[in-house]
Amino acid sequence: MSRVICVLLIGIFASSCGAQSEPKPAPPTPPAPRSSADDSPYDWPESVCELKDERIREASGIAASRANPGLFYIINDSNNDPFVFVVDKKGETRVTIRLVGAKNIDWEDISMAPGEKPDTWDVVVADIGDNNGKRSTKELYRFPEPNISDDTPKKLDIEPVLYETGLSLGPANAETFMVHPKTGCGYLVTRARPNSRVDVYKLPAPWKREGITRMFKIAEPTFLPNAAPLMQTITAGDISPDGRRLILRTYVGGLEYTLPDDDGDLDFDKIFTTRPRMISLAMEPQGEAVCYTPDGKALWTVSEKVPTYLFEAKRLEKAPAGIGAANSPRANEDE
Repeated sequence: MSRVICVLLIGIFASSCGAQSEPKPAPPTPPAPRSSADDSPYDWPESVCELKDERIREASGIAASRANPGLFYIINDSNNDPFVFVVDKKGETRVTIRLVGAKNIDWEDISMAPGEKPDTWDVVVADIGDNNGKRSTKELYRFPEPNISDDTPKKLDIEPVLYETGLSLGPANAETFMVHPKTGCGYLVTRARPNSRVDVYKLPAPWKREGITRMFKIAEPTFLPNAAPLMQTITAGDISPDGRRLILRTYVGGLEYTLPDDDGDLDFDKIFTTRPRMISLAMEPQGEAVCYTPDGKALWTVSEKVPTYLFEAKRLEKAPAGIGAANSPRANEDE
């Protein structure tokens, strides 16, 4: 319905303008307002660049490269070519990776994962979308991160390892898949429809290549009191490089969860029961991608609509007072 309205509006605009020249693309929308407590540990998001590659027209996932500082992996949404675009901070596509044998049914997220050898990383493309709730399996395409230099060909063909998974509670739409940078466990978060719950599923490490691995539900994430439905519509997510923070993106901002200081890395699953802190992200049209930088000091986002901009929200050097209090399990649920 929204596309029909959009087409009608474009037609009306064109007829009213006559022979006037085409208008330039509108600048990025200002960021969403901060939480009422103004306690976001991040500065206002800033537009860094516009993506110049016209093939990136439905960006649904972003991940920050570990082997190639300053580069990002970006994927398109459903029914596009099985390409992973390697983009720099100037908006230029440095390399296009074609995943040999892969099919883009509904690619929704991309994540970094610890490799088999120390200090190596893999890239994981998550084909997990299911708008109709009918897919019995979800596919994960995993490949070692390439080292990219000025001599690297502009096009690379890489054959990924395919992992097939299923959800213990049956088919569900999802747009978020994250991998813990230390344990290698995967986490899938479903996208809730109005008045429905959000489920978190876990894929324990090591992942199995043979057969279909069933992921079991481990939690339902805590939301802010009286949160609007759009604030519970999860479109992307990532885990910080130190494995102690988690960002879930929605259409109207972000939710960052933090492990209490006295919890070790093995208790990461508890993070979904902590109370999140609202993060101001750019009000991008259909924003469905977010990632941490390799040092964990910033969040990067990109929109699924064109023109497509890269935004950065830098973490404040000194977090606002009281930030730790919000991280106790189910804190202040009765507010």
